[in-house]
Amino acid sequence: MTIPLLGLTLIALPGPASAQADLAADLQAINASFVCPETISNDAARKTAMDDIGRRLASHRLSYRQAQKVIETMYGLHGCGTGPAGASVSATSAVTP
Repeated sequence: MTIPLLGLTLIALPGPASAQADLAADLQAINASFVCPETISNDAARKTAMDDIGRRLASHRLSYRQAQKVIETMYGLHGCGTGPAGASVSATSAVTP
């Protein structure tokens, strides 16, 4: 799953290459621990998991739209049933500014 996530790091973020490297590392970590929300046993745990991802993405100053694309991509990569908005998600989702 490394190759599709590398495409996510193409988000045009201003700043040094280290910021891009930090984002890439965090995306890998998010991917490694990602669990499809529909498989989490209760609403509180689902909210906690999604809030954690949201905070991590916000720390990289991603826009809401960019963060949503990252989450949609995770849904596709992990074969989750539907995306956060209830629409089917493709594994080829890409992040665009």
